[in-house]
Order: sequence, then structure tokens, then C-alpha cells
Amino acid sequence: MAENHLPVVNSDAAEDVSAADVKYTKTTLADLGSQLPVGIRTGPGTLEKAFSVRPWKTKDEREIAKRKTPDTSIAKYVSMIVATMCDRMGPHDFSQMKPVERELIVSQMYMGDVFYVYCYLRRRALGPLLKMQFDCGHCKEKIPYTANLDTLEVRTVEREEQLGWAVDLQDPIKIRGKDISRFQLSAMRWNVLETTAQVNVGSDAVAKIAAIRGSIVGLNSESEPVIISDPEMDELSKYDLENLAHQVNIHYVGPDMAIEDVCTPEICPRGGGRKFMVAIDWTYDSFFAISSR
Repeated sequence: MAENHLPVVNSDAAEDVSAADVKYTKTTLADLGSQLPVGIRTGPGTLEKAFSVRPWKTKDEREIAKRKTPDTSIAKYVSMIVATMCDRMGPHDFSQMKPVERELIVSQMYMGDVFYVYCYLRRRALGPLLKMQFDCGHCKEKIPYTANLDTLEVRTVEREEQLGWAVDLQDPIKIRGKDISRFQLSAMRWNVLETTAQVNVGSDAVAKIAAIRGSIVGLNSESEPVIISDPEMDELSKYDLENLAHQVNIHYVGPDMAIEDVCTPEICPRGGGRKFMVAIDWTYDSFFAISSR
């Protein structure tokens, strides 16, 4: 996916989901604490959610920076930070593992879990207030804004099967000689973000396609896991592509990496009471800068 793009939850879009389809619970970072929104499977139907972090010191900053190269994507850098600053992740004792072993575990975690730990680390290191600046979508003024990470909305589940859903295609396609009219989907893993960010940076279209492809786990009603290739994705109609992207967005589990508010005169000199939504800049230099406090 693109470096600074991800499937963020759009609350307005989420209203399209009927109550019967909603399988997650909403909470906040302050209330959830050191618990993963999804967790790591330890057995059939069992998720281990607890994690622990250690104080962030200068030596840790030095260690993380030493391993970064010019080709390191922001997603891979997040993996390094999470792997370095956590003592335990679910059932895994990170203090007894090598860096590459820890990063492999992070890479295989659900995307929402990694983003949550990243936000939790930022809150522990620099406090709950996050200062931002963005261009107002209405008046185009540069708006300073302070968000409170303690109130960051987080979607959680208790069972892994709550992550799955199905989407019927309006325009069925053929994949490997089979007629496909339905996709089985589930929450995306962090390694999808790592891999795509390294190959295609800055493309919203590529980010959208990668999010969909990384969420597809089955065809029709079959239970056999499947990985869809880019050429197979290319056969989707525009309608099905956009509908799948919408579905991935509204079924996202983890922290809502977007700020929603109303444009008032206290926020913007030309504020007219209109709603706005802006994605949190989670790149390291912005998210962990002292100016963000």
C-alpha cells in the first residue's frame, strides 16, 4: 500500500452496515490499554491479547536508527519500532528473541493490532496530545489541530471468526478456470502493507487494490485458503472494485487512524460548522516529533 495511506474507518460509511453485520466492539485507547484489538492465535478459538512495552530510551532510538536504510519503508520501520520496544507480544517473549525473529512475528500480525501498538507506544513516549496541521477541505486554510490519543476510537473483536465476511460480486469473473461470484474476506495482515509499500509508493489506486487483495481469503463458499494474484484482480469490474474497497474499510478492526470534527470558528477562521475528516500522519518523523506534543 502507499506509504501514508491505509484503510481508515469512515464513520459515515460504517452507518451503511446493518446491526446484524456489526461484529466488533468500540472502545478507546485509554480504556483498552495494553490489549490488542484482535490478538494472536494460540489455539482453536483462542486469542492472546496482552502485550507489554518498555521505557523508550536514547539507546533504543540509536538501535532502531542503526538498522534503518534508505530503502526501509515506513511500514517496515514501524515493524522495527514495535519489535524493538515490546517485551512481550501475546504468547511471544520478545526479550528472548533476536530482532529478525521479533520482526517476523510483527509482520504476521493483523494490521489493526500493529497500528494499535504503534499508537500506544507514541502515547507512552510523548503523552496523549498529538498536534497536527492540515489543509481545510472547505476554505483551504492551514489548520492547527490537537488530537487526544486517549480518546482514539478502537474497534475490537473477541474471536477471530468475527473478522470474516463475504461479498457477492455484481460481475462474476473467472479465476483459475472457475466461475467466481463471491469472495470470502478477513482482516489484513501487516505484511501486506510492508510488501506493497516497498514496491509501489504514493499510489492510492495501488493501495486500494492491495488492501482488497490482502483481505481476500477464499473463493465462492469454499473453505480452502487462497491468494489472489494482481492479474486475477485486474479482471474485477469498477463497481466490484469500489464495493470491495468500501467493504474492507467498514470491516476494519483496530484504531481509527482518522480525525473527525466540525469546522468551527475556534478551529478555522472561516469555520462554517461543516464536518471534516483528516487522516493521522503516522510517518515516524511526524508522529513521534517533539512538535507533535
